[in-house]
Amino acid sequence: MFVMKSLWVGAIAAGLSSSLHAAENIAICEDGAEWPPFHYIKRDGGQKVPGVSEGYSIDVINKILKGSQFSYSKVDFIPWKRCLKQLLKGKYDLVMNASYNAERAANFLYTKAYYEMRPAYFYSLKKHPNGLEGITSGAALSKYKVCGLAGYNYKAFNIDLSQLDTGSKNFASVAKKVRAGRCDAFIAQIEALAGFKAIGQDFLEGDIGYKPIPGAKANEFYMIISKKSKHAKALQEKIDQGIDKLKADGELKILLDKYLK
Repeated sequence: MFVMKSLWVGAIAAGLSSSLHAAENIAICEDGAEWPPFHYIKRDGGQKVPGVSEGYSIDVINKILKGSQFSYSKVDFIPWKRCLKQLLKGKYDLVMNASYNAERAANFLYTKAYYEMRPAYFYSLKKHPNGLEGITSGAALSKYKVCGLAGYNYKAFNIDLSQLDTGSKNFASVAKKVRAGRCDAFIAQIEALAGFKAIGQDFLEGDIGYKPIPGAKANEFYMIISKKSKHAKALQEKIDQGIDKLKADGELKILLDKYLK
């Protein structure tokens, strides 16, 4: 009788443990447009592998959640606005790549920052082997013809936006304009541009050099958590602890450098 009772109690405990584990599977969404090197869909022979995600942010969350009470099965790549809307409703628990703004801070829980993106100017090494001369501030770039992409927000770049040519639709076309001499430089964030190499698009190959824009502040990025998630506070605490440890151990830099070199 004692043996039967012990088996029964053990079965109940095992079932409860399994139930708790299943309840702590978190749902993650990200921008379906992809954002290498931070998150993107894995490529095999240049073709996307459906349902398989890669990138710096994926590496970071995997390290943080390993051995914890939290797990996830996949990352859903959906339109960015829908991702945030569903996060607000609690359908998703976590988004891994978000800049800070007051509206989001009111709606979501922010983790600690775990990477930053630095504004820079990119130029042709053939035409300017020593770089652009006299660039001691963002304002000094106004001496040159500087290009950017249509629809992008360059307010944080510390330059005169009235002089900016934003006639290019993508990085490939704006890099081509610089190589052809139609622009002296184009502006972008270093990590974002270098990260495209992860999906087979190396915009820095060969004759393109770059330097950070003096005086321009780096933009920090965070993970954000739905306030309606039943794991919200515990998940925030776990991720913050993980970020602190990875930063202290130098692993955040190692993980990011893998994609930028």
